[in-house]
Order: sequence, then structure tokens, then C-alpha cells
Amino acid sequence: MKSGLRPFDIRFGVDTLKENKSIEPPKTWSDVVIAKSYKNLLHPQILQAEMVSVPALDCDDCRWVKEGRTLPGMRCCSVTPPFPNFLVGEWLTQGGHDVLDMWLSQRRGDPYGISVPPAVRHKHEEARQDGGLGLPCSLVDGKTGRCTVYTVRPAICMGFHCLYPHVLWREWWGCFYALLELWQETAVLFIMASYASEGLAERMTKLDRGDCWTQTGYNEESYSHLWGEWLGHERHFYRGCFSVIEDIDDVTRELLLLFQQELLLGLLDEAGVLDAQRRELLEAIPSLELEPCPPPEEVRGVYRSGRFVYTDNRHTLTEHASFWLWYHQQIAMLT
Repeated sequence: MKSGLRPFDIRFGVDTLKENKSIEPPKTWSDVVIAKSYKNLLHPQILQAEMVSVPALDCDDCRWVKEGRTLPGMRCCSVTPPFPNFLVGEWLTQGGHDVLDMWLSQRRGDPYGISVPPAVRHKHEEARQDGGLGLPCSLVDGKTGRCTVYTVRPAICMGFHCLYPHVLWREWWGCFYALLELWQETAVLFIMASYASEGLAERMTKLDRGDCWTQTGYNEESYSHLWGEWLGHERHFYRGCFSVIEDIDDVTRELLLLFQQELLLGLLDEAGVLDAQRRELLEAIPSLELEPCPPPEEVRGVYRSGRFVYTDNRHTLTEHASFWLWYHQQIAMLT
């Protein structure tokens, strides 16, 4: 291993190798500490990929804190994230969490997951104005500065990353985040489609977003409208969402890939950027075997920015996964 490098420990937000020498460094991407839901959605070739050495990361010696760009107890955890429905089901299955349980009791939950009230988002925005450093996420332990739901954190929390010395590091991590975010959105919409007969998605579409919130959650009328016959059984609903992802097989994976291609086809068609060649690809059965492929320059720019927007996406899950494998090859050669 080159000097100054160590096996990439994505657990650095909770346990660093420096603190606990008994922790085995990840050998493959299947060893990383992310929610079971995301691991089940990721392509097996990604999970089987060997870990490569990257610059050491240490949240306890945060570069941003030393530069005065963030607070010691906050670091990069400066937003309160939403949670997709299947991930809510996963942490409920694990036994729950005090803050998340409180959010459900405050009526923050809807069929898509746990949402963030506008008043909470506004507080974060206000705290960043006039040179302010912001507010820490409500799920960060105020004493230790560590995430209390690290093993089931949503995709957006994995979109934050330190500044790596080579641009490929930043792009690779941005690619991983984009892949998780796209899988997350696809899985939520896929699950919601299975409840089409109950009108849950339709209720969300018709909701008056400007007049449905209190300071802490949905108002009672809007909340009752959103849940319909599921009102009072929300936790059971979320556990059911997780069950779709918990024991995913190749058939379900292929259905999800096809579903995302169908959604993408509709987006591109509506945007007027769908040519015959692209249509043919999106209407084809997706391959379950990946080949490394360099991403187009505009996609690399998105990865570098770390700001993946679902509605701006122009590529399939399979393509993003192929881009990820290409980055893996390139970085392996660097190290």
C-alpha cells in the first residue's frame, strides 16, 4: 500500500481504524457500512469489486473544521434528510430509533417515506445566511458529533464526501451517490406502483403542498387524506415496503431495471430528446452483466458536483453501474 493510503473505510463516520484496530478493513464493496436495502439493490458486480486504497479519511480530524468552514459537532452533516419508504421499514425492522419514532408521531411520514417539513428546511437555510455555518442534522449526537442512524442513512447522506487529491476520486464517489439516489427513487416509485389500486400515489399528486404542513409535520386533515385506509397502520406499510427489497432476486431486479428504463423513456420523450437509437436501448431487456464504460463528459461534470437530480438524469441504472466499474478500474491503476 502506498504511503498515506489505507483501505477505504466507509465506516469512518462511526468507527475509524485509528480508534479500533480490531475492525477489519473492507475487502470488497459488500463490506461497506450502508443499509441492507441499498446493498440489495446494487449490482452484484459492484459488491464483489475489490476495495482500493484511497487517501485516509478521518472525521475526528476534519479538514473543514480546521479551516473554519463547518462546526466540530456538525462537519458535513448540515441537512436533515428525508427517508424513502423502504428505508423507514428497514430501521423499523431493526427496532426503531427515538428521533425517527418521534418524527412518525409528528406526522412527518407519508407513503413515499419520511418528509422534511418546510419549517425545518427554512431553519437550515436561515442558519447558512450571512456567512452562517448552518445547523447540524437532528440525527447527529450532540455530544459525539456522530450519526445515530449511520447503518441506515439515506442516499443523500452518502453524497457528501471529502476533497480527494485526484479528480477521479471525487467523480467516483459522485457516481456511487448518483447510483444510490437513482436506485432509491426507482425503488420508491416501483413500490408505490404496486399500491396503485389504493390511490396512494394519486393522493400525493393532488395534495396541496402549500397548505398541508404544521411546524413539525403534516396537518391532521392532509395526513388522513394521504394515508386513506392505511391510517393507523403506517408502520406496517413501511415494513411491507422493506420486504420488497429485503429478499430481492434476479427477477425483481430485472423488473426494477425495466421499470426505470420505462420511466426514463417517458422523461426523455417529454423533454423532446429521445432519438430512435436511444428509444431502442430503453425498450430492450437490460443486461444483467456489466461492462466498464467511460461516462460522457457531461455526466462526469454531474459526478464532480455531487449534485445528482433525478429529473435531470438521462441514463439508465445499468449505464451508471457501468460507469462506476470504469472508475474502479481507473482508480485501481492510480493506487
